[in-house]
Amino acid sequence: SGRYGILWLQQLPVLSLRMLSLHALFESWSAATGVRLDLYTTLFCILYGIPFCFVWNRLPFPILKHLTAIASSLYLIQFSYGYKSILIILGLIVPVYFFAKWKLHHYWGIAYCLLFHAICCLYRMYIAYLDWTMDWTSVIMMVFPKCTMFLWDVYDGRKKEEEMYPHQKLCCLREIPSIWEYLGYVLFPCTILTGPCFEMYFYLAAANPDKYDKTKDKAPHPNRLWTVLWRLIVAGCSFGFFFVELPFDIGKIGQPEFLQKPFLVRALHCHVGVWLYRIRYLGSWLIAEANCISAGIGWDGKNWEAVRSIRILGVELAHSPQQILENWNCSIQRWLKYYWYTRGPRDAKGRPASWMVYITFLVSAIWHGFYPGYYLYFSSVAMFVYMHRAFVASVLGRPVKNNTSAAPQHWIVRLIKWVPAWMITHGVLNYLGLCFLLLAWDQSVEAFRNVNWWGHYAILAGFLVSQLAGWLRGRNKKQPHHDKAQ
Repeated sequence: SGRYGILWLQQLPVLSLRMLSLHALFESWSAATGVRLDLYTTLFCILYGIPFCFVWNRLPFPILKHLTAIASSLYLIQFSYGYKSILIILGLIVPVYFFAKWKLHHYWGIAYCLLFHAICCLYRMYIAYLDWTMDWTSVIMMVFPKCTMFLWDVYDGRKKEEEMYPHQKLCCLREIPSIWEYLGYVLFPCTILTGPCFEMYFYLAAANPDKYDKTKDKAPHPNRLWTVLWRLIVAGCSFGFFFVELPFDIGKIGQPEFLQKPFLVRALHCHVGVWLYRIRYLGSWLIAEANCISAGIGWDGKNWEAVRSIRILGVELAHSPQQILENWNCSIQRWLKYYWYTRGPRDAKGRPASWMVYITFLVSAIWHGFYPGYYLYFSSVAMFVYMHRAFVASVLGRPVKNNTSAAPQHWIVRLIKWVPAWMITHGVLNYLGLCFLLLAWDQSVEAFRNVNWWGHYAILAGFLVSQLAGWLRGRNKKQPHHDKAQ
């Protein structure tokens, strides 16, 4: 009876967008172009946010803003994934609110979020193994960080001012928001598919600035027109990669024709193929950023970094793996930094314990899913980062954070140093990106084998050189003392 009831609800013209033949239109486009249907529905949901945020920011009452956000999100989720997905998503969101409302320990709520997210990822792997089709688990990925941030911000609201760091002082919630404010934040329609994941304070400050905005007396919001426009222009250019067949398809790596090509051609094929696939993320992220800024969400008194998802030049011009990680998927990096890494135990100097790095990497891997390719990717990237730190400290003789020479250098000298570092950084990370895209263990290992494991050999060679340079530096430091004694 429940099955027939859901089928009856989906036939109601008031509740289903399918009566407008929009799905039929997308299906005809998909058949004509060969582009997956889920990409068309996802693009529709992303573009819907442009007029929505323009109107949402001008609604007169906060409660009207919350209800509009909730209704729009539920409508988009139903349109893309069906009514059952709404029930599953609410199964994560609603209990978290009552964890905070009833003042239960926030650790229980965070454990519930982790368990719920893990079960959804495992279920997704069971029903659609190695399938990149967008479904309701994409919404779970975006809702999960928001729920944990909400729990921590409510917990911080019970602390004294002197017990909090600047980020906690800005984002803490001194009182429990209403259920409508909470649902409007978690289900904000411009962020349910691609992010960004920001703290609840920024949503409340935009929806009801007279009550919640802590920065209105310090720095007024600047003109947002150019900030929004340049993101939309760049996003429009990158969206073309969604609807064209990439010439450097990584799916051809295992074909006999590919293996007959020279090594440099194979390595370049994989490098460009991963880079072109990475470009596809820019459009959705930049439009989501533009929509949030258009709605007034994310202003911290200085900039819009709270809703930043990517720094394009920071990624493309990076000459170290740390720089790429800091500038890629920035909102998730903020979540991992402020709500996992800095929340654990601290050492005698007040810094997060060293083992919290591994906990943070583990949470990041769980957030992505349980495919072996993710864990192979993150473990290899961790080795690359460790090798780079050791190389810079031992060979170049300076710490990673101060990755510049003390004396000013001519721009030609800096360029000569930057080019090989840039080539190695992007070459190795794009090489490692093969397992991130292929997901399966056997396919990832086969892909690495077909390009001769060159990236892993480069990491090993860099580590050995750094160890040798460190040994020579230590020996040279001891030599003057020996001469003086003689």
